Amino acid sequence: MPVGVPRAARFALSLAVAFVASGAMASAAFAWSYTAVVTPGTVASQSSTTFNVALTNTSGGNPLGSAIIRPPGKFTLTSASLGGAQGNLELDPKRVVLTGLKLPPGGSVNVSVTATAPSKCKTFNWHTKAFSKGLNSQPLDYDGGSLTTTVTCSTTGDGLEFGVQPSDTMVNDDVTPPVTVQLVDASDSPVAQSGVPVTLALGNDPGLGTLSGTLTEPTDASGVATFSDLSIDQPGVGYTLTASSTGLTSATSDPFNETNTTTTACNPNNVSCFTDLGTSVSDLEVSADPAAGSITESVDVGSPLICPNQRISFDSNFYLFSETGTVEKFLSYELFGLNSDQIDEVSICFGATYEFVNANGGEAASGTLPNGSPGFVDLLPNCDDDFEGIGPCVDGITTFTDDHSGLVVHVDVPFQLNADGSPGDPMIHG
Repeated sequence: MPVGVPRAARFALSLAVAFVASGAMASAAFAWSYTAVVTPGTVASQSSTTFNVALTNTSGGNPLGSAIIRPPGKFTLTSASLGGAQGNLELDPKRVVLTGLKLPPGGSVNVSVTATAPSKCKTFNWHTKAFSKGLNSQPLDYDGGSLTTTVTCSTTGDGLEFGVQPSDTMVNDDVTPPVTVQLVDASDSPVAQSGVPVTLALGNDPGLGTLSGTLTEPTDASGVATFSDLSIDQPGVGYTLTASSTGLTSATSDPFNETNTTTTACNPNNVSCFTDLGTSVSDLEVSADPAAGSITESVDVGSPLICPNQRISFDSNFYLFSETGTVEKFLSYELFGLNSDQIDEVSICFGATYEFVNANGGEAASGTLPNGSPGFVDLLPNCDDDFEGIGPCVDGITTFTDDHSGLVVHVDVPFQLNADGSPGDPMIHG
């Protein structure tokens, strides 16, 4: 004991040192904290990503026993895994629950969480909570890390979408109005990005046509590519266009038709309509009375009609339709430039979406129409007392010699659509 230091003072000094040491130990023994880090921090919209959630026990002497991980509310949680780490994992649609971890101070565990990002592009927050033992035990304080994920949308678009669809057009005419294609993001929202090249091509090609015009156009400031001089050189029903650009999801247009067409517009005052159209070997005239609309006639559309017992056919495949429902129509069909030895018998192969009586007095056979749709296809009967007024029939057949065309066969076919407005107008193949 040093000389000159009173006993009471020596004791007080000793007690003070012991008190400071005891306070530091208590602070370390009762620290409850953890950190959490979610990676990656950036994902694409609507993408499925496996995230790593790293939990680290930063408590002084206290274990991390359980934890809850909640992805952002707009994310769709699909799976989760602890890998080889000690503990149990339970998954429900909104969270991952971990128990039995027994993570010592300074220890970490990596949890794999797979989730699909929403279409909305913004920064989202994850939520975590850790406990010393079970889920109802002492909670640990969040002591930092990174719990945000930013969902991004491409500034140059993720795909393409037709704006102005192609419309029905006559062969070799420009498709009007001009076709447009829009850049869109993953949620199909327009993307305003100029200078992105977009290329059009034929998709469905029922007429074996060739698409002409400027087929690659750049997008404007609104992200729209405009095609103003497109045309197709062959008739067909059900053409489609495809739009493509490198790195973007392609798009397919609505179907449209290309026809060699004559159209006669009619006024609604019960005035008869008349139109005709020809090929190198035939002519088809049609009149309708009354007709409060228009009648359209096309030639060589799609595949030829094939009728049962049809032995010889000429290259004359006509398609007739109108905007009116129930109207009486009269077809006058001529084949010309024939030789007399070609004429054995004359019949008309007829197709429509509705049933009709065939040349044998039975029901027309089921078949495929030139536009590829199902219908009824068969030879027409001759008009007489048994068939008059019940459907299409051949009213008369005449042959004569023309100074310019040679032998001509003329066939008249009157018919009327069903009074109940059954859909579809005929297709005819001589």
